[in-house]
Amino acid sequence: MNVRYCRIIWNYLILQKGGDVVRNRIILIALTGIFVLCGLSSWSFAGASVEFEANFTINIEGEETESGRIYVKGQKFRQEVEEDGVARIVISEGLQGNVLVILPEEEAYLKIPLDGWNVAMDQKRAEETLQGKAVMENLGKEKVNGYDCNKYRYTYRDPDMGVMIVWFSEKLQASIKHIQTGPSGTSEMILSDIKEHTIPDHLFEVPKGYQEMNIFAPGGK
Repeated sequence: MNVRYCRIIWNYLILQKGGDVVRNRIILIALTGIFVLCGLSSWSFAGASVEFEANFTINIEGEETESGRIYVKGQKFRQEVEEDGVARIVISEGLQGNVLVILPEEEAYLKIPLDGWNVAMDQKRAEETLQGKAVMENLGKEKVNGYDCNKYRYTYRDPDMGVMIVWFSEKLQASIKHIQTGPSGTSEMILSDIKEHTIPDHLFEVPKGYQEMNIFAPGGK
């Protein structure tokens, strides 16, 4: 993820000095969603060719920290999560598009261009980037949640980044599971209840009537 945009949003919220606490909280939740979405896509859906939806779960140190539903349609991606009663929807428009953060309670959305997202969603570029940073080992095949997967271990050249194991489905062109272990601990992402079917285009569009939120304008509108 391009950290520069995260810093811009964070600095904006600080400058609000309180302001609309509810709106600031929603934006922070949305920002968290972008982090999760980029984390999922970087290793999981680099150029997925099959349309499908699935539940995703992220565990850190054995405890569930994030869960929700994802929808994949080619290079487009949608993540849905509900946290503390607030719906969080984050959409990737694809390689040449933006990341959209949909805020149903506000009937508004944020449009954020993320340069790093394009690299993550481009399979060839993602593989080249990873090969330059890690040594790959083929660990054979293993079935995960009904899908035959190739199992790979990536040992990063930077010891602070540790080791990542990926279970990659050729059929979905996506990883069903990955585990990363390093000095900071262990994290895991896994997909379940995977359903292959045609995903409607409207799931990757802003709902009619929603207004674009300008986070740099007074009051956030």
